[in-house]
Amino acid sequence: MSRDLRLYWVGQTSTSLGSAFTAVAVPLIAVHAVGATGGQMGLLTAAGSLSVLLFGLPLATLADRLPRKRPWLIGAELLGCCAVGIVALGVAGDWVDIPLLAAFAFVLGCLGALTEAVYFAHLGSIVDREGQTRARAHLQSGEFVGDLTGRGLAGPLIAITGPIGALLINVATRLISALCLLRIAAPERPTPPTGRRVRPADLLVGFAAIRDSPYLRRLAPFLAVSQLMRGMVAALTALFILTVLGVPALWYGALFVVSGLGGLAGSLLAARLADRVTPQRLATVGFAGVAAATALLPLAAGPLPVAMVVAALGLGLPIFCGAVANVGMVGFAGRELGAEVLGRFSASFQLVGTLAFIIGSVTAGFVSEIIGIRPTLWAAAVLGLLALFLLPAARYGAGPQTVAAQTVAAQGPARPPAADPATSTAAPQAVERGTGVGGAEDVVRSAARVPGTAAASGARRTAEAVPVDPAADTRPGGAR
Repeated sequence: MSRDLRLYWVGQTSTSLGSAFTAVAVPLIAVHAVGATGGQMGLLTAAGSLSVLLFGLPLATLADRLPRKRPWLIGAELLGCCAVGIVALGVAGDWVDIPLLAAFAFVLGCLGALTEAVYFAHLGSIVDREGQTRARAHLQSGEFVGDLTGRGLAGPLIAITGPIGALLINVATRLISALCLLRIAAPERPTPPTGRRVRPADLLVGFAAIRDSPYLRRLAPFLAVSQLMRGMVAALTALFILTVLGVPALWYGALFVVSGLGGLAGSLLAARLADRVTPQRLATVGFAGVAAATALLPLAAGPLPVAMVVAALGLGLPIFCGAVANVGMVGFAGRELGAEVLGRFSASFQLVGTLAFIIGSVTAGFVSEIIGIRPTLWAAAVLGLLALFLLPAARYGAGPQTVAAQTVAAQGPARPPAADPATSTAAPQAVERGTGVGGAEDVVRSAARVPGTAAASGARRTAEAVPVDPAADTRPGGAR
């Protein structure tokens, strides 16, 4: 691992650590301090994704045209510090409420939408194209290590200091991440100017990339239904664990340690398989695992220790499968798409996934007040299993011409400067078509990281994005 990649790893892991503390603290604040109902939890979960729906494509179009990505990543971390600090003040002053928490999730969602859009291009300034799948696996492993550590320590810390201690740790870790980004020495390769202004049609380039790829075109309907299911689960997880199962606040975060272990194991497994299996097969099999494993959560019942074990598996196994899928999606996008469309591709997947996620979150919140929390979770599980019939076979590729080449050609003439062969970011030939069986998956991070998501995260983002990884995170509360 190079020095710059190591700095990026430390920064990403640091933010993931702090985000885990906040991910545990915010649902506890909402349920215990504010007394949120199922409908309010659904709205709170949806708030973190609404920003992606409203601003995802415009921000991605802007991000694709930014000559330098790193300053925007640094700015996002610093603005995130301010947002977390305001919530901490609200907790300290006892004026925190659902509107404040929803606004908090919305702001982090806006920052996450921008961060997800520039993530691929910035990673390309540190690692060459062929090494991006493995580098992403290393980064994702670090993110899950941070998440695992943070969720394991959050419960005891909150028991001692209250939620404000967890929020302040997130402020500190974001500052560390910003410092690490500042110290990266590798120069960024500026995005070549196109010689024309942004046109409304530019916002649709990401959808064109999905349309032109047989695999992505067949995957999109599955991800939409899967995200609907993930939104339902995300809205009710905190209420289910804290009120239906009766898990004490001290042990609430410990349940998600299994999620961190699952994510770490999935990332490590995907890294070992990255050179042996096509990215689309990794993604497909992972997505299938997520849909199937989600049915474990509503099975949690009986004595508290038994219920906690089953609930932990119901949270951890989808994250394990989602981590595998996330690495596959990142690898597929990095090889199949050009850097000039990656941001808009990610945002397009996020847009579709986010809309489904919001519908699922809000619907589940209010339906749970009518039929109950557990029956609503069962309905989500059945929906996820039915989505398996929409999964594409892993063999689909884009054909002899990459999606990037097709999309750029469709955009019309541009006037980029001559590319240096040593630093060119042109997309390589399309991924060789496999002959694999049908399978499936998605994370959270949330949208190729989706990304992540989230909304997860990809991986690490919880409320900030619904991870090309269009994927929502099962992390309750939806705030990071």
